[in-house]
Amino acid sequence: MKKTCKKCNKLKLIDEFVENKRCVDGYEHRCKECRTEYRKRYKRQYREKNKNDVLAKDKIYRQKNKEKITEQARKYRAINKEKMKEYARKYYSESPRNREKINLCHKRNRVKLPDYYIKELIARSYGINFKSITPKMIEIKRELITFHRLTKELRNGTNSARNQRT
Repeated sequence: MKKTCKKCNKLKLIDEFVENKRCVDGYEHRCKECRTEYRKRYKRQYREKNKNDVLAKDKIYRQKNKEKITEQARKYRAINKEKMKEYARKYYSESPRNREKINLCHKRNRVKLPDYYIKELIARSYGINFKSITPKMIEIKRELITFHRLTKELRNGTNSARNQRT
């Protein structure tokens, strides 16, 4: 059985239409392809029109479902390791601006030593799961890094190590 799409005016098989009991023949008047296109366009327009409301709702959802979102992201990264590596490689090599942005972030982390940076170092160095890293471990690792930096500076003969301690 065939039907004509009211949007693109093409004659298509009935399988290419979504079932809808409210319609006379039991199928939507637009084919799946045109329906998808319409829904994407409508969603984009709605988001642009109600940007602040959508952002507020998204923020509330992220706050309420933080663990769920984190777990989904972790699973996705585990399943798509190669895809993620390729994306990172492409992002890093594609543009000098991206490279500069990444390098600046790395430099900032090396200087400030934020918790997430220390956690990442611990996880990579010792193969420990993020969730099992305790605040005490982070504190010890931060002190170790600071100690190694100071000894390195002393070996190199710089005075900045002595100035930091006083």
